[in-house]
Amino acid sequence: MEQTKVVIVGAGPAGTTCGLLLKQRNIDCILLDRATFPRDKICGGGLTPRSYKLLSRLMPDFRYDYNSVHRLKLCIEGEQVLDFMMDEEIRIVKRKSFDAQLLEHYQKAGGNFVNEALIGIEESGQKIIVTLKNGQQITCDYLVGADGANSRVRKYLNPHASHGILCMEQYGPKSADNAIVGNLSRFYRQGYYYSFPNESYDVQGFGDYMTTPQMFRKVLRDMGCPDEKPQGAYIPQSIEYPLHKNIILIGDAGGFPNRLTFEGLYYAFLTASHAATAISTGTPFPIINKQIFENVGNLSRFYRQGYYYSFPNESYDVQGFGDYMTTPQMFRKVLRDMGCPDEKPQGAYIPQSIEYPLHKNIILIGDAGGFPNRLTFEGLYYAFLTASHAATAISTGTPFPIINKQIFENKKWEEYASRVFYSEIGLAILKFFCKMTPGLITWTFNKVVR
Repeated sequence: MEQTKVVIVGAGPAGTTCGLLLKQRNIDCILLDRATFPRDKICGGGLTPRSYKLLSRLMPDFRYDYNSVHRLKLCIEGEQVLDFMMDEEIRIVKRKSFDAQLLEHYQKAGGNFVNEALIGIEESGQKIIVTLKNGQQITCDYLVGADGANSRVRKYLNPHASHGILCMEQYGPKSADNAIVGNLSRFYRQGYYYSFPNESYDVQGFGDYMTTPQMFRKVLRDMGCPDEKPQGAYIPQSIEYPLHKNIILIGDAGGFPNRLTFEGLYYAFLTASHAATAISTGTPFPIINKQIFENVGNLSRFYRQGYYYSFPNESYDVQGFGDYMTTPQMFRKVLRDMGCPDEKPQGAYIPQSIEYPLHKNIILIGDAGGFPNRLTFEGLYYAFLTASHAATAISTGTPFPIINKQIFENKKWEEYASRVFYSEIGLAILKFFCKMTPGLITWTFNKVVR
């Protein structure tokens, strides 16, 4: 059995950076990846000034190809509201070549790379044993998970970890103005449309908490983009996993992409650097990486447009929790925070999308149609109401979308209201009015539920 100090799983920017920094400090490590490089990677490829400045500090002799962009256009609801020149460039890289250049730089420095897939992890005393697809086993003191959104290392620590948001993108024709374009909309679920100009094509993408292929197509068509071959990948938005003394997660595998912009490359370089420092100094990674954990914000501190509830039945209370990032671990933590004992949990989905084609003779009602309230998740009222509308549509021969028109329109505004209501500002305003004018809140509640 081969032995080494560190095994790094994943040869993307986080993994290769960590491996190179360990190599510079004379620490033996093996970098694993199942992919053969160069390989494509879903990513806009934007290196912000802080990203490429950090990269140049970590690897001063590393050279790579990029497209320099100074112009940025911002749209809201498809209307351009801003067009300006940035003080510093954003460097747009092709991830296929950029990642391969990083790996080549690591190998030229003497780094050990094994092109093989990880299939097993086990702990034996103070050692960690990893098993590869070819049957090879390697024992190490530290295991670093840098294997992206679908990290096997993270699944070892938390088998139920959330994938995060789905981001989809395509390669479109090269724009003439070499500008980054972004679009925000009240109908997006905490996400945005983007277009990043590369040297020979534009990366056009969209991601939010409710992304579907249909939604992706609609957003891109609304932005005037031609249909191309789409690809999709997850961007982790949770650090809901146990912190381990000798197993470290970095980059996307650790859930470190920015919660507002989804920027990942800066945090890939930074957490890789922190992991190398932690290993080389013997300092626990959570201490070295403390500020990043605090900046990113552990989602146990914030609900993603959802809430805890307790409904009293005749003989028991129904205690529950739901939001856009619910996991069994998150559920347990929320209920413990609310003082609830551990009981046997159950789960079910509450549809929050009506992104489907309307058909003349096929009608969706209730939860099947995605009609639960976006703010309260109430479903029974809309089950009765849409059932009534469907019966009326069928009995009169009137198209269901006409009979149900107001409900379809209400869903769009409910989505907007829920994003405002569940935001940090929205909850702060609610808390203020609950304390200062409880009568107004009581009157509003009674008005809404009638």
